[in-house]
Amino acid sequence: MMGKIAIVILRFAFGGMFFYSGLIKIRDPLQFLESVRGFRFFEHLSSLSGIEISGSPWEAWIAMGLPWLELICGACVILGIFDRGALAILCAALGAFTIAIISAWYRGLDIYCGCFGEATPVSDYRITVLQRVVMLAVGLALLFFSFRENRAKALAERA
Repeated sequence: MMGKIAIVILRFAFGGMFFYSGLIKIRDPLQFLESVRGFRFFEHLSSLSGIEISGSPWEAWIAMGLPWLELICGACVILGIFDRGALAILCAALGAFTIAIISAWYRGLDIYCGCFGEATPVSDYRITVLQRVVMLAVGLALLFFSFRENRAKALAERA
């Protein structure tokens, strides 16, 4: 019983964090766009491939679409609707964010985290990466428990 309460609390915290994060970014998409541009990720990819890619359209798509994805998936996690899919999407996004932060750290970029709307400079990459890894671990644990709970229900129905 105590484990189920902890899972519900984690679901609300995890889903609520993404719901709030998405909502804040939706209210000020230009601020988030500037944070996305700070990673200069598409610029980096084009130099690796030798193909000229204009980053602005891709960055704009990310800045306009990602907040809605976070908002919808966060709501799904909180409400328990399509929760496994929402958790998988959010975990994949967290993995991508973590890789992007590590890439910026490796390239010596001074980035601003636009996670919760206000662009705050990343002062310690180690702490920022550790925070993302802990959030990813929580998301993966919730995903695991969601699959386990679904399997237990399916087995109970067969019996």
